Amino acid sequence: MPNMPGYKKTAQTEKKKAFSGKREFYTTEYNTTAWRKLRADRLRRDPICHKCKRAMATVLDHVTPVRLGGEFWNEANHQPLCEKCHNSKSAKERFMK
Repeated sequence: MPNMPGYKKTAQTEKKKAFSGKREFYTTEYNTTAWRKLRADRLRRDPICHKCKRAMATVLDHVTPVRLGGEFWNEANHQPLCEKCHNSKSAKERFMK
């Protein structure tokens, strides 16, 4: 198959257009050094899942999702969760407006 240089660029551009401005903001915020440091620090200080209280927390979750008005950087809006609890919470939130 011949190399089609414009193909990937077009696909990436279309994918970016699918996000709203707010979505673009917080998806890029997760990729910052500041977020990674904050996440690591919080998980180090508070290593147990806040929901099940048994498993090690691996995810720093936003209590109120950013897309629903939660503040991205407000530490009061963060909670450590294990992957299972985070996935369950996120699945329920997908249907919220």
